[in-house]
Parts: sequence; C-alpha cells; structure tokens
Amino acid sequence: LIGALADVERTRNEIVTRDGISMLVRLLREPNTPIDVQGSTLEVETQFAIEQQALPTIFELLQSAQSSDVQCQLLRLLSALAFNNRHLQDVIRKEGKVEQIIGFTRSPNYLIQEYSVRALLAFVANDHKNKEQARKFGAIPALTHMLSSDTESVLKSAVRGISELSLSNAKNKTEFRKAGTIPALVDLIDTSNADADAAAAADAADREMAEMIDCTLTTYVLECIAVLCSATSSNQSAFAATKGALSKLEQVLDSTDLREVYHAINCVG
Repeated sequence: LIGALADVERTRNEIVTRDGISMLVRLLREPNTPIDVQGSTLEVETQFAIEQQALPTIFELLQSAQSSDVQCQLLRLLSALAFNNRHLQDVIRKEGKVEQIIGFTRSPNYLIQEYSVRALLAFVANDHKNKEQARKFGAIPALTHMLSSDTESVLKSAVRGISELSLSNAKNKTEFRKAGTIPALVDLIDTSNADADAAAAADAADREMAEMIDCTLTTYVLECIAVLCSATSSNQSAFAATKGALSKLEQVLDSTDLREVYHAINCVG
C-alpha cells in the first residue's frame, strides 16, 4: 500500500477510493505484529519505503486532495507513521513539513482540526527540536485559537497539544503565556461537577462508568495549566491574576470527578 501510494495517479485514486489509507492505518496499529520484525531487515526496508515513497506522497496529496475525508485519513496516517518513530520525526522536521500540518488546524472542518493536532502530537512527542520548530511555524497561536471552538473534541485536542508543546520546554511556556492561552484555558474550566445537588441526584454507578470512558474537558484543562505553570513563576503569576481562576480551582476541589480533583491539586502546587 505504501509503495502504491507513490505510484501513478490512477493507482493513488484507486487506493483512496477503496479505503486503502484507512486500511493501512489499521494495519500499522495492529497490536499483533510479530516482535521479531523490530530491528529486522523488513523493518529497515519498510522504514526506507515510508521515508522515500510514502511521506512525499502523503504531503502532496494533503495539499491537492479536495475531499475532507481523504485529508482526515492522510493526517491519521501521518500520526500513525510518526508515532514513537524518532527517525521519521527527524525527516519531517528536516523537510519543514510541520508547517503544512499546523496549517490544517485552521480548517473549518472540526475533524481535520482534530486529526491535524494528532499528527502534530506524534511529531513533537518527546522531541525538543521538533517542539522548537512547531513554535517557529505558528503552532502556539494556532492551538490557542482552537480554544475558541464550540466543539468539545476540538477543545480537548487543542489542550492536549498545548500540554505536549509545553512539556519540558520553557520557551514554549513563555510564548503560550504571551499568546493569552492561560485566560482562555481558565474560561474552559467547568465547575458543574462540584455542584452538591447535581452530585446527589446523579446515579453513582453511571458517574463511575462515565469517568472510565473518558476524561472531562476540565481534567485536560487543569492538567494543561499544571504543565504550563510548572517551575515557571511568570506563568504561575499570570494564572493567579486571571479573573476567576482561583475561585474555580477551589470549586473543582469539591468535584465528584477524582481526576479533576487530582489535577486541581497539581495546579495549586
């Protein structure tokens, strides 16, 4: 499939039409891949095919594709290929392709926004150089702008992106503060889980099941604020000075969601 993606236009169209890109993503995420593939000649050959054939084709198709669904699948493919793959992360950085990924965060299509952040997360994860390049290509204002979205899944993606870019990177923390990210995050803190009447009326089993399925947006936001403020006094001061920040934090400490409480405590620290 990777080789065919780099083949003639007719073959590319055939793969897209037959959902080949989606198939490839599922194959790459298959947990039953034999462990002896790691470090083998097959892995080296596959890595070479991805770098020399697939990556240029993916970025070319991202630019030219008219279908938002195809763009989503291509961004999914990028995130799957780059995840935990330091070599491909380096290749994407050296070719300056992260700018194209960041550009999709401004799409009016909320799914494209989500998948572009996933690809960005795979690119910058545990890589200081890539975090630096992402900042230079405008990731900080792009992610901050996404915080004004009306779609919760987009908000969660943006918050996760901000957390990852800020992790162990003092310069990015400073730039997020200058971009007004902290007040925008405070606005997203929801204190409704701290409402005693609502908690009493809710079924305990249902609440427990809901917590197991997914974290609340507030949990992601509090975790992000804790990362932004960690060992950064200027960001701590900016958070404390934000209207309503400390009162919201106090209310969340009474939340029925223990993960919200945990991250609220981290913010206090």
